[in-house]
Amino acid sequence: MLLLDDRRRSQSMSFNDVNQLFLGNLPHTATEEELREIFGEFGAIVDLRVLSKPANKMGGLPGVRAPPHYGFITYETQMEVQACLQAKDVMVPVILLLASNI
Repeated sequence: MLLLDDRRRSQSMSFNDVNQLFLGNLPHTATEEELREIFGEFGAIVDLRVLSKPANKMGGLPGVRAPPHYGFITYETQMEVQACLQAKDVMVPVILLLASNI
């Protein structure tokens, strides 16, 4: 029985890195479903991972911003990656996302 993470790892590993984009400055409230809807406009998404740095690395000091959320998206084809990159800035409500090739 494959776990979800194992299945995702095997799916994304079968695609070249040129099919993957880095997603920076994701809002903490963004869900995977919302991101799939936004970025799905550019093509078939093979894998989408949302990550963040642990809050304890920030020292828990008052006035210190929450650690950033970021992610990686893998498209099925290089043409879909290019369509996303040509869109320039992709907006998640209120927050600006910059997609860049790794």
